[in-house]
Amino acid sequence: MSGNSRPSLDLCLPVYNEEAILRDNVRRLIDFITAKDYGLDCHVVILVNGSSDKSAEIAQQLSKEYPGLVESRVYPLAGKSRALLNYADTSLTDWWGFIDVDLSISFESLAKLFAVIVNKSADLVIASRFLPGASCKRAFYRGIVSALYNKLARHVLGTTVKDHQCGCKFVSHELWRAVRPFLRESDYFLDTALIAWTERLGWRIKEVPVDWVDNRYGKRPTKIKLAKDTVNFLMSLKHLRRDLKSYRE
Repeated sequence: MSGNSRPSLDLCLPVYNEEAILRDNVRRLIDFITAKDYGLDCHVVILVNGSSDKSAEIAQQLSKEYPGLVESRVYPLAGKSRALLNYADTSLTDWWGFIDVDLSISFESLAKLFAVIVNKSADLVIASRFLPGASCKRAFYRGIVSALYNKLARHVLGTTVKDHQCGCKFVSHELWRAVRPFLRESDYFLDTALIAWTERLGWRIKEVPVDWVDNRYGKRPTKIKLAKDTVNFLMSLKHLRRDLKSYRE
């Protein structure tokens, strides 16, 4: 961890077959974090998982193009949660977090999340598409599914946050050490479990309303498999609820 007053941050980009957008979007992100001083030291980590395209090669090229600022990790198995857990367990920075590589969140909104980290007003910082002041442009059916899932998650788990699944979250090193033993390796469910256990253990959460646009980039397909993912979510909610209820301080 950093030894000065400026917090350090590992900003992770989970990548699965994203060769079409990876290079340009990482360069855009680098331009953003180097354009001004946000009060923290940010390090971009590209987590290529299970990709069969040229994503790993591009990630390695970017790490050479931006030495000390961009790092690449390649994991043979697909899975966003698995890749994030593997990396977070090795991170030594004050904070680590992730954003979607399609850069759906606006840079202005990302700066607001950085400000929460710098102000030390939370242990888990969450981008939210459902708070007043947020703006979200996405396919109608995706919005409906997301709204229903969030309502169900709050009902089943007793959580209070509005947006469990938004692909932008930051967690402090101290919170991670406390919550990590309770987390399972489950694709698409790390977000919800992290939130539920943070609340259950009594740590501080801050939701920030953001501007969000689903960037499908023409014919770039969604990786969500609605029927399969719905079943997995319901089973994961059931298991998580059981774990939360059985926890004793």
